[in-house]
Amino acid sequence: MVSPTNNGSRSALPLPGLENGGTLNGLFVAGPGFPAVAVLISGTVRRLEIRDQDGFLMATWDWAGVVVVRPPQPPDMSGLCLADRRFPSQQLVVTDPTPPPAPPRPAAETASALGPVPDPGAVRRIIRQKARRPGPGPHSGARDAGGRAPRERRPMTAVQKAVLACVVCVLAGTLALVPFARDPAQVGRLSVLVSSGMEDRWGTALVQQLEGSGLRACTGQDGTAVLNRLALHLAAFLGPQATATVLPVHSDVPQCLALPGGHIVVTGAFLRALESPDDVAAALALALAQGAGRSEVYAVLRRQGVRALAALVTGAHSAGSIRLETLLRTVRADPDDLLAADRTALTLLRGAGFRQRALGVLLLDARKNPAFNQPLDDPLLRPWGYTQPVSSQRMRALHAAPRGGESPMSWTDWQAVRSLCGPGEGN
Repeated sequence: MVSPTNNGSRSALPLPGLENGGTLNGLFVAGPGFPAVAVLISGTVRRLEIRDQDGFLMATWDWAGVVVVRPPQPPDMSGLCLADRRFPSQQLVVTDPTPPPAPPRPAAETASALGPVPDPGAVRRIIRQKARRPGPGPHSGARDAGGRAPRERRPMTAVQKAVLACVVCVLAGTLALVPFARDPAQVGRLSVLVSSGMEDRWGTALVQQLEGSGLRACTGQDGTAVLNRLALHLAAFLGPQATATVLPVHSDVPQCLALPGGHIVVTGAFLRALESPDDVAAALALALAQGAGRSEVYAVLRRQGVRALAALVTGAHSAGSIRLETLLRTVRADPDDLLAADRTALTLLRGAGFRQRALGVLLLDARKNPAFNQPLDDPLLRPWGYTQPVSSQRMRALHAAPRGGESPMSWTDWQAVRSLCGPGEGN
């Protein structure tokens, strides 16, 4: 360990030449295979500091762990080699002459050199007077307590400026969109950032969560094929880019769930509660209409708020961050949204040539059917009646739909749908 000089002053340091903020030149080796780097050596009461020529700190050693590897060589006392017990591979060579420590002064000589002790009251008055004066500016050439001039900041490189500009733009864009996340009426404007591909990934991730929660997919291939053909036929009237995928699952909760990206999940209990092929077409048309209205997308944006904003701005929004339970709790049965979905569903039924009155009959039967309004027992799904409240205004609009239309499927297809998710599949 380097022996500290003991001259009775608090500014004394173990390495001579570092008192009162002084520095020494040296060569620093960070480890085997590293070149020697010219450094500046300084110190505090507790540690030795090693900085490069620009003033950036490279290493700090506690004085208690500093050992002398090679003593200084006379006559100029240069070549002192030091190391740290914690980092034995690092070495520091002092290239400046290292003067021997000065012998301690007697107490009387020290007192005479320092002069008379000032009056404490006078010291307090001087401190108060200096506190009232304005301090030196940042570029006034003031020095710190150690007597060293302040280090000038290096100008930013072009790459650093570009990175900083990108970060500022992203933060500014995110903060500018915060009101959209707070105000549900403005969420529709934010949804333009959600592409069809991202919406499909959201729906796929939510379907995977359903399957992972223990809901088994129904294995009846004929009935599943009938539902998918019917859904695709109806989706064609939404536009050329529209798509639809129907997944029937085993569950005692009657639910026809519309997920982002045209994904529709129907439970076995829901299919068993339907009374005619017209009900099947009406239910799928309504699910497609709600998906086209993007109510589930709005629910995701409302729920995730600023997190969704930042992710959409950077294009890094992951479907894995969306929880199905959260989505179902956040979907809002807004009366205006329901009326808009009903109008879209009637348009799909009319375009396909099916009975438009079937939608009103389905909702009226659901309101009277206890299966659609049973108490909430399932921790994940809610009965369809809870997500489809039927108001008098809604029923008046549906009863005004024109009569007539064709059946959406044959008797054989209807039987395949009825037997889907039945006891024969192990439910």
